[in-house]
Amino acid sequence: MLVNFIRNIAPFVFFSLFMFGLYYLGHLTLKVALFSIAAFVASVAVASFTYYLVFKREP
Repeated sequence: MLVNFIRNIAPFVFFSLFMFGLYYLGHLTLKVALFSIAAFVASVAVASFTYYLVFKREP
């Protein structure tokens, strides 16, 4: 259970660290980094919700 949770959340952590790394190095503004993280999280949430509706629903 915990392992699956860590496995599922790892991409978010790496993506966030990557964005904040770019921000720290001066390639991005904080607004752009936060917006990218928010857009990434939102798209993944929509994708998993759609997947859940389409594939996991009882027939």
